[in-house]
Amino acid sequence: MVDEIARQFDGRGHPVNEAALSEVAVWFAEKTISKTTEWKKEIGLTAEAEASAKTGIPGIFSLKLLARLKSMIVGSEQSRKDIRQNVQNYATELRHRVNDFLDHARAVLKDAGKPDRLLIVQDNLDRIRPRERAWHLFESGGEMLADIRADVVYTAPLVLNLAPLDIGPIFGNVFTMPNVKVRKRDGSAHRAGVDSLVTLLGKRLSLKAVFRSGSVVRYLAEMSGGSVRELLRLVSEAQLEAQVSHKPKVDMKSARAAVTKKAVNFTRLLMPMSVYFPILAEIHRTKGAYQISEAEATTERVASAREFFAELIGNEAVLEYNGDDSWYDVHPAIRETGPFQDALAKTSQA
Repeated sequence: MVDEIARQFDGRGHPVNEAALSEVAVWFAEKTISKTTEWKKEIGLTAEAEASAKTGIPGIFSLKLLARLKSMIVGSEQSRKDIRQNVQNYATELRHRVNDFLDHARAVLKDAGKPDRLLIVQDNLDRIRPRERAWHLFESGGEMLADIRADVVYTAPLVLNLAPLDIGPIFGNVFTMPNVKVRKRDGSAHRAGVDSLVTLLGKRLSLKAVFRSGSVVRYLAEMSGGSVRELLRLVSEAQLEAQVSHKPKVDMKSARAAVTKKAVNFTRLLMPMSVYFPILAEIHRTKGAYQISEAEATTERVASAREFFAELIGNEAVLEYNGDDSWYDVHPAIRETGPFQDALAKTSQA
């Protein structure tokens, strides 16, 4: 968060003060790497620190320090584990230093004649797996996250707002971003939803340059189930299929191949199929969450059912929609598979 703010400010011609940035950067290095003498050698920035001090260029040393720390975190599972543990030991001090830096950032904006209110979107936290790790971050670390002196949007995994978990009391304002409806609850087409996804995709790339026809784009939008992230994944996979076949643009065959690959991946994930697909068929039929009968409602069965449904939401086999009320449906790629169609036929006959 800190290094991205510093880079954004620098890119917009309002660089933060090196001293304010290094207060966080150097402290983080000292606390997360076991020995102070080791981190200077490991990061390899002693010479650069001296050069930065001589030139007076704001933020150069600290930005490079933060960048190299991030590369250590990304590159090693053990580094992530060690750094996470060390940071937890100094969580209160970290919060104070980050807030001091944010105060400085607001002062920089104010001095430049800009509005000094900061809005920070911390993206990709919804990708944290497993659910227990995400819950630990938002539950155990929730107080620290909520105490950041800025307007912050955290993209928490949807499963953290499914029973029995509830992050609402921790953060106060929790909003669920549903998928765009590409079909209505009764199964009929929802043209407006598909149109909005096509428009959104058109802002990311040139539709005419990438796709053979508009029908190909609309097909991928519908098969994404209304998930923007899934739509981008399908487009990427369809482009790869087209390139492999030496096609200049994505045609319907390439698009269908991308959806088929997604469906195959789901069938490998949803094992055993004799357990998952009847449940998915029932969810598709009722548009409701996974249910167990009242006779089966023991404490263990209820807990198991909740965990099972959270898994389906987490791996996007089931997608959430809302309007007047919340409802669920199965990912369109799954609905194309033979095992799902067989399970649906049996469910309809029951």
